[in-house]
Amino acid sequence: MTRFSSRGECWGMPVILRHHNPCPPLGIANGSQGTIADFAVETDKSGIDVHLSGLPDKHVILNAINWSFTTKLPAALTENGESKRVRVKRSQADYEIGYAVTGHSAQGKTLPVVVTDLNVGGSAAYVAASRPTTREGLILIKTVTKSALNKPLPPDLLLEARSS
Repeated sequence: MTRFSSRGECWGMPVILRHHNPCPPLGIANGSQGTIADFAVETDKSGIDVHLSGLPDKHVILNAINWSFTTKLPAALTENGESKRVRVKRSQADYEIGYAVTGHSAQGKTLPVVVTDLNVGGSAAYVAASRPTTREGLILIKTVTKSALNKPLPPDLLLEARSS
């Protein structure tokens, strides 16, 4: 269950880790799914690594990632009516909200519930239908027919299959 703090933090929120591999030995890598356990709004700037003896198994601390870029503001957005270059600095947690995933990112995952439309047919339908852990976990948003699932191969793929 997701709970919210007065600052908008949400404990229990499902998330998907993006862009880095904080702890591959624990299976915590890019694309891993997890749940927010807690937030820290301040960090120690000393740069000293410490062992947190109270950190439960399979928990990892994710630090915000920082980056910056330069862009040109159009004249309509400046006070003096002249375009200008500005430097933008960002700091953001390196995860995405994980209440839903795309078919592409679902490949290789086992999920308790999948809500999908199998009328897309082909391998996308196979991926969607084969992710849930139980038959009851597959929820179809539209009626699907056998012909929708058995669409013919695209001509270029058929040609490639015949030539190999």
